[in-house]
Amino acid sequence: MTLTFCHVQGETVTYPVSPPNTRGHPRGLARLGFFHVHPDQKPAVDVAIALTPAATPELRGGFWCLPWVATPKDAETARADATSAVLAWANDFLNQFIAKYPEGERFSFPRQEAMARAYVAGTATEAQTRALTIQAMTRGVSLEARAAKIIKKADLFGDLTDYAAGLRSRLETQIPETAPEELQALLNAARDEAEQTAAAVIAAASQSGE
Repeated sequence: MTLTFCHVQGETVTYPVSPPNTRGHPRGLARLGFFHVHPDQKPAVDVAIALTPAATPELRGGFWCLPWVATPKDAETARADATSAVLAWANDFLNQFIAKYPEGERFSFPRQEAMARAYVAGTATEAQTRALTIQAMTRGVSLEARAAKIIKKADLFGDLTDYAAGLRSRLETQIPETAPEELQALLNAARDEAEQTAAAVIAAASQSGE
């Protein structure tokens, strides 16, 4: 975070929030004709609008601030940014369900699912049974209970992943056909839908004992 000072003649100087008490200290700058510029509140995000600080500060409510200048993006740029936003959202949407697990443990999820399904099907190898036994023993549960828990979690995450993939694909089809000024509304509606769907899936899983 920084403090920005503008000189009455137009020169701009930026300093850290806690600058050393030297000749460059903001209090000294003020005496030399510099004034503190407060950042203006940033408008709501709109994927079709580029926001940049204005070059000239304005006096608002007794404080100088640099207002945001909103510039519409061209259609190609707006749609490209919307597509990038969808990809970022898809990652965030799925990561919220696995963020509590260490990264190394996440890598083991496919292996855990395979060994659990093999155990239930009666086709587990010696190595798979040993791994499942270790997990069950450390948790103080039976092999059957541990295998069932792994499968239920895998099914739940699989449902959410399939949903996110379908929604992402749908949005990527809709974006090229959507006017730039309507893109943000499209993205907002999709996020709301995703949150409601995720809540419903998780609630259904909880009611079934997952």
